[in-house]
Amino acid sequence: FSPPAAGEDPFTLLNLPFSNYTRLDLDFRSYYDFNSSNTLVGRLALGVAVPYWNSEVVPFVKQFYVGGANSIRAYPIRKVGPGAYLSYVVNEDGFAQPVLEDQTGDLKIEWNTEYRFEIIGALKGALFCDIGNVWTLQEDSFRPGSQFKFNEFLGEFAIGPGAGIRLDLSYFILRLDGAYPLRDPAIDGPLGKALRENEGVIFPDKVVNWNFAIGYPF
Repeated sequence: FSPPAAGEDPFTLLNLPFSNYTRLDLDFRSYYDFNSSNTLVGRLALGVAVPYWNSEVVPFVKQFYVGGANSIRAYPIRKVGPGAYLSYVVNEDGFAQPVLEDQTGDLKIEWNTEYRFEIIGALKGALFCDIGNVWTLQEDSFRPGSQFKFNEFLGEFAIGPGAGIRLDLSYFILRLDGAYPLRDPAIDGPLGKALRENEGVIFPDKVVNWNFAIGYPF
């Protein structure tokens, strides 16, 4: 968690520290119906948050994250990034264990594509692929590799293809999606690769992440 403001004399309102930041969210969606039972859906979600005045960071609850049932479904919520940051600790036997901390950033880029089709009656199916990550705008000494850089960010996207089934009950939809972390920006990035090849570090096997939710992801 980051403090709302920095400095010896932060701006206050009613004697409470007050954060100064600007946040922009953009969400673009496209739907293409092949017929009444088959639809191709795409979503591009962009976001940026910038602190100003005497604030050095954006409040934690206003920072961006990816992962979870309505985002990059191959990962639990807030367990991607930022950037290529490697949130693992290595034990004495050379096995890497994930640090279970929520990860957020100042910048988000996410793309989701989903093909929805009818299986039979109220039972629907979907094939999808989620791509994205979050980054910090400034260098973070506690999270190396987290800063957004134009010459590196394309190689820092998490990629998660998957499939799902949905039960359309008219009033609401029950959804079960399974997605595989095909590319992990931390494990498959330069930091993870260096640990594997140079120090023999063993990372956990990638597994399918399951998401149970109500309603469509987008």
